[in-house]
Amino acid sequence: MSIFSIAKTYRSLRRMKEIVQVLTRHGFGHVVAQMNLLGQLPLISRIGKISQIDPSLAPKETLALRARLALEELGPTFMKLGQVLSQRPDVVGDAFVKEFKKLQDRAAPFSGEEAREIAKRELGGEPFSEFDPVPRASGSIAQVHDARLKDGTRVVVKIKRPGIDEIIGRDADLLEVLAGLAEEYVPDLRPFRPLVLVEEFSRQLKRELDFTFEASSTDRFRRMFEGSSEVRCPDVFWKATCRNVLTLGRIEGVNIGEAGKLRESGVDPGKLAMSLGRAFLKQYFEEGLFHADPHPGNILVDGDGVIGLIDFGMTGHLTDEFRSQLGHVVAAVGTRDLALLADLATDLGVFKEPVDERGFKIDLLELLDMYFELPLNALDPAEAFGAVMRVARRNNILFPRDFVLLGRSLMMVLETCRKLDPGFSLKAVADPYTTEFLKQWLKPDRVFSQFHRMSWNVAALLKRLPSDLRLIMSQVKSGNARVRMRLEGIETLERNLEHAGGRVAAAIVTASVVVGSSILCMARSGPLVGDVPVMGIAGFMVAAMLGLGLILSSVRKQGR
Repeated sequence: MSIFSIAKTYRSLRRMKEIVQVLTRHGFGHVVAQMNLLGQLPLISRIGKISQIDPSLAPKETLALRARLALEELGPTFMKLGQVLSQRPDVVGDAFVKEFKKLQDRAAPFSGEEAREIAKRELGGEPFSEFDPVPRASGSIAQVHDARLKDGTRVVVKIKRPGIDEIIGRDADLLEVLAGLAEEYVPDLRPFRPLVLVEEFSRQLKRELDFTFEASSTDRFRRMFEGSSEVRCPDVFWKATCRNVLTLGRIEGVNIGEAGKLRESGVDPGKLAMSLGRAFLKQYFEEGLFHADPHPGNILVDGDGVIGLIDFGMTGHLTDEFRSQLGHVVAAVGTRDLALLADLATDLGVFKEPVDERGFKIDLLELLDMYFELPLNALDPAEAFGAVMRVARRNNILFPRDFVLLGRSLMMVLETCRKLDPGFSLKAVADPYTTEFLKQWLKPDRVFSQFHRMSWNVAALLKRLPSDLRLIMSQVKSGNARVRMRLEGIETLERNLEHAGGRVAAAIVTASVVVGSSILCMARSGPLVGDVPVMGIAGFMVAAMLGLGLILSSVRKQGR
């Protein structure tokens, strides 16, 4: 989004001013100044005074806490951003992850009657025989109601909050502007690629705002576990589902984290842990699609010990190549091949800038050596995952989003399994999947298919090579060959030179006026006031005004 396109509406300018005020009030005025926001959008400062940091915020308040408070004050879009960043420990530090996890997606519910009217309007009629006006949950984007279809089926209905598309759409555009300015003007943030992160966040938001995406994911998981005696997922009622309304079959059960209630119902926790482990390894290895938010509230258990997975608003995807690397990681763990693990981790990471890969491998080997021999009942999955992310941050490495989601998903599942059964063995559950995965990956027809694809790519490259070389050589001979370079911060330098050039020109004009006025005064030509020519007086006044303008311009520039 262009920096100046937000000026199309007065409302967007007012919102940007509000963002600046909140950031400065919570102690981020230096970031606003670094981003040159007021210089890029001077109209913001003309709407009204930009407030300074709130003195009630004591110096002892941490940076992460103040960031969380600012996001809360800025509303649903920024709270969602904080929630997404809480899932990226490779980008933000542990303190930020801890604080951003406190950003709860809660909001005051809107009227149940209005929710039912929205559903009727969006679905083109009344699909429900019963509709509970009191929501069972209310978030910043939608709220959920219990209902019955006309055939008596019990369902849960997710209905989007009215007006939320416009609010989030506007704020997402402004976030893109802020990310662009941060990437250009704040060198410390540049390695984290703010624009890429915000674009990724915007894509995720668009998916959350269109319930057909969640409906499609839910249906894929239902088919994934169709016929399973251990896991079930909700049915999707497509006739009562659209972009703004999602209708799913209701799954009843006990939260898997409520150990006391599970014991009362006679469920075997050891078997339950094995079922949960198998369910997620199937997602990781066989399907390449996994539930990315498996906290205990999203895993229900019925009286027969059958697991019900719910809420597929956040999912991760694993490509064939990534699953191959994952299979080799698990195999390397099984064979205790630390060097191979380090090589695989290096291949998975995206280096933000030139780094010492050898140093990274040493850090990783030390980390693996620390956790390698620990039994699961002595291993803290959250601490282990956090340690991996700290190594990544220390070595300036960004992992792909789905890799981080996978690590987080696995961490949550292991934590739940460990609480259910302290003696749970991940290796015992994973061995059959690893063996079968590697067998499938090394099947002759698959290897031949990969070789065929690689051969085609190489052949296509060789086929184009002579013509590409001929084109390059002809451009070199004709003198039309060009080398393009991108210098970081050159735009800022250009603007500063333009400003400096303007001030130099103004200074020359001012000096010329002073010299001309002095000559007129010495010649005593033209109308006189006393012994001083009127034109000389006028010239000195103009020079004074020009000089004052130059001084004020310099002061404003230094203030930024």
